Amino acid sequence: MSRVAFLLLLVVALAHGCYQLLADWGLGGVSSPQWWFYILRGVEGGALFGLCAWRWRREPGMLLVCIWGALEELQTAGCGYVGALKHIAPLRDGQTLCSALTGLPPYTLPLVLAALLASLQKPRR
Repeated sequence: MSRVAFLLLLVVALAHGCYQLLADWGLGGVSSPQWWFYILRGVEGGALFGLCAWRWRREPGMLLVCIWGALEELQTAGCGYVGALKHIAPLRDGQTLCSALTGLPPYTLPLVLAALLASLQKPRR
């Protein structure tokens, strides 16, 4: 088994099999298995999209999509962690976890990120 395959195996096992254990330990001040599941799924997605970005690093379109996906997933993990620590109130209709934490309108961060990535794209000649 390659190192990359082994690392992915660890990430998947952690995301799907360790959230209760991490909650029981209260790691990082988070004692809810639901929050750990949310956080770890974001880390898992970030790792998978990161691997895809590395695999397609020579194809600009795929690279940008994979980087965007990785950052979106890692944002999910980050907002999940901060949300777990802040014990936020239930979300209102149309509100996302990150928008509740930042005070920005829903999907502002992804749109800004998409615009930034698009600006880095070299035009075809």
